[in-house]
Amino acid sequence: MQTNPSNNRTQQAPNHEPFENERNQQSRVRRKSPSPRATPMTNSLDTYAEEIQTFVDERDWEQYHNPKDLAIGLATEASELLELFRFLDEHDITERLKDPNYRQRIHDEVGDTLFFLVRFAQRLDINLLQAGQEKLQKSREKYPADEYRGDNWKVLDP
Repeated sequence: MQTNPSNNRTQQAPNHEPFENERNQQSRVRRKSPSPRATPMTNSLDTYAEEIQTFVDERDWEQYHNPKDLAIGLATEASELLELFRFLDEHDITERLKDPNYRQRIHDEVGDTLFFLVRFAQRLDINLLQAGQEKLQKSREKYPADEYRGDNWKVLDP
């Protein structure tokens, strides 16, 4: 990361591949509607959380789900998701996403990560949607669109 002393922002190291920079800039454009490939969520987050609680209760696993171990599980599953993209450039990722088995592995790791996130929130009595919405509002205030559009500089907290 690099720091711009004039405005207290940090920027990731630049990507020196011109094609990748162009592609990355295109991917930053916010879509107005969901991806046509995205599967709609038919169940609510509350319904899913209830299913998870039932699953845990049926197995008597509550005793193993303390905040520390759930945070470790969340980080572990997120790392397993990240591992599927490690050392791949955009072209390699695009090619691999054509493989249904690769996509299924991603799907499974997203599911594992969501499970641990929901369990963590349950144990700490955190409303996930409220937490997400509040954080999004803070980000809107910290990074106004008219000032940060197309700019990946990060504001450093004092």
